[in-house]
Amino acid sequence: LLPHCPEPPRLFGLSASLLRFAMDQTGVQGMVLEFGVRRGTSITVLAGVAGQQVHGFDSFEGLPQGWQNEPAGVMTTGAALPQVPANVSLHAGWFEDTLDPFLAAHAGPVRLANVDSDIYSSARFVLDRLKGRIRSGTVLVFDEFIGNRTWAEDEFRAFAEYVAETGICWRVLALAPFTKQVAIIIECPSSAQM
Repeated sequence: LLPHCPEPPRLFGLSASLLRFAMDQTGVQGMVLEFGVRRGTSITVLAGVAGQQVHGFDSFEGLPQGWQNEPAGVMTTGAALPQVPANVSLHAGWFEDTLDPFLAAHAGPVRLANVDSDIYSSARFVLDRLKGRIRSGTVLVFDEFIGNRTWAEDEFRAFAEYVAETGICWRVLALAPFTKQVAIIIECPSSAQM
């Protein structure tokens, strides 16, 4: 991350503080999205500061495959949706089933995406589908970007591949080492937009 920290990034101890800061740093108007809602804690924080509708995507059945030492289905809510603020719309189902129809019905760029999908395949799918919607000024927050035993094979790998394919420029805005989060701002458009 150091080559992408032209000035010292902000350090946070709490997820909520990092998310509020990240929302304040966005430089483009557009959609606010969360991938991996579970109990609704982080989407509630985003809804409180977004000033607009926030869309959350989750199967509410846990992860679709094993992760680290946990089996598929870990982090399930038993398909129960959480209580969320009125400006939150939940899209229940696997990302592969819900994101494409949503994007077909909603034009425009992404203002902020909170990618809390944990595993590589889910993060990669999200980034692929948001290609062309991620612009200069978009903020991406990754929830399991650093600090895990398998960090280099999960969300970090998905983002590194996305950067290699699109040629986007990015900068680290903030880190929360205890919660393993990293907030990134996109500083130049992808090659797909040039």
